[in-house]
Amino acid sequence: MIGKWIRSFAVGCAVIFLLVTPCFAESEQPIGAIYPLTGNGAEIGEQRTRGATLALERLNSSGNHFRLFIEDSASDAKIGVTAFRFLTETKGVRTVFSALSGVTMALKPMAESRRVLLFGNVSHPDITKGASFVLRSYYAVDRANDTFFEFTTRKNISTIALLYVEDEFGQSLASSLLRRAEASHLSVKESLSFKNSELDFRLYGTKIAPKKVDLLYVVGLGQALVQAVKQMKNRNVAREILIWNGCGQVELRAKQPELFTGILSIDPSIDTQSAEYASFRNEYQKKYPGELVSPIAVAEYDSMMMYADAWKKVGPDPEKIRESILQHGLFRGASGEISFDPTGDAQWPMAVSRMNRENCDPQ
Repeated sequence: MIGKWIRSFAVGCAVIFLLVTPCFAESEQPIGAIYPLTGNGAEIGEQRTRGATLALERLNSSGNHFRLFIEDSASDAKIGVTAFRFLTETKGVRTVFSALSGVTMALKPMAESRRVLLFGNVSHPDITKGASFVLRSYYAVDRANDTFFEFTTRKNISTIALLYVEDEFGQSLASSLLRRAEASHLSVKESLSFKNSELDFRLYGTKIAPKKVDLLYVVGLGQALVQAVKQMKNRNVAREILIWNGCGQVELRAKQPELFTGILSIDPSIDTQSAEYASFRNEYQKKYPGELVSPIAVAEYDSMMMYADAWKKVGPDPEKIRESILQHGLFRGASGEISFDPTGDAQWPMAVSRMNRENCDPQ
């Protein structure tokens, strides 16, 4: 687990650092990242760190001079805000990559007021709304729900229960799904929320089991997700269980393969047959031997590569970088083909897969 802050200081800059003035080699470009390295979102933070690190290593091996400063949000919005101030005020950072909806929504107004480019790689529907300095290079809630409704229609699933975490992302996903379900083939028999710290789901199971639903959709992270799946599975509350971003949380799957084998997951769709993915996978497995490749790491790698490509074209100005990415058209990366709409949202393909010990098989 990458559980510590990664900070890199220039050797000859101690006096200048005390004056809170950035000090870098003339050709060096600082990049900030605010990831949850601790807390319930820690695995997401670790996977994003791995993807970003591999991207910077590849870029710098080709003669570039990017330096990555990573700060731990601890899965907490207030700590994320402090990290943003630290990066922009003491490191000269003008581009920040962020994870988790609650953290990133708190950073959005600061990015706008300070004219800092924010890669909000989260699913909250409002992250790019009315923004001039935000890009979402990940899938949005509505796109995930498009895939969910297409899947349930194709598989003749008519009754569901929803169990979701009480945070910015969980609430936005649930709101969107419930609204769309009213005009769809789906009947939502139960919709329940839980705290991030919840570990006892017996009462939730008691409410859901009598409904005899076709599918239970669980949206959460970390140990709360593990316990929810374990206790719902043991009570046999639904014919199928679907979780959000399960293929991306490879550490959870590796630690408890029996628990997650056979469970469905909704994730970004990765083109694993492409030459770009094969190259990424080889680099990843060399650096992290024995570890499964996470779609989250692939997505962050592509985000960094898109940013660097634009930076080399237009320079360090955040507004120009964002505009360059929006005008680029189709980007071919390790995850597949990605494009952006005019609002700054990536058009990221999604898929429902069935998890097994090592792979996720599209359904």
